[in-house]
Amino acid sequence: MIQTPETYSDWVNLFEKLKKHEDDESVVAAMERGSIPWQSGVAERFSVKLVEAVNKRLDDANDRFKRNMRLANGEGALIQALNALRKDIVLMKRVVSINAIPPEIREKYVNMVREFADSSQRSLEDSSKNDRTGRLRFIVRNHSVNRI
Repeated sequence: MIQTPETYSDWVNLFEKLKKHEDDESVVAAMERGSIPWQSGVAERFSVKLVEAVNKRLDDANDRFKRNMRLANGEGALIQALNALRKDIVLMKRVVSINAIPPEIREKYVNMVREFADSSQRSLEDSSKNDRTGRLRFIVRNHSVNRI
């Protein structure tokens, strides 16, 4: 079990683990239990490290999705790729929803993740318009990545 973070240093260690995809569930669970004094200086540095880790993970998720789409050879693989992307987005939403972050700032971070999800979904729907059968569009809509 990962130690509950209480100092800036503890949090930085967890953000590094998050960026490296190390034991995601334990890392996020520890973050959800953690706290940090939200004071000038610490709050700014914490925020920078948090956003850096979340952006890295969202970029990784997007890259993995693109790779999975290139390799997809059927509807099942496409659905798996969409579900994997949504799972990554949901995990990052959990990260930015932790109670250690004051509510007004937390809301900004949740909106940042939501915007990523919405933008991804719009892009997928736009791409699916070229499919004359309509099947791709159906799959993209029924397995939307912005249902977080």
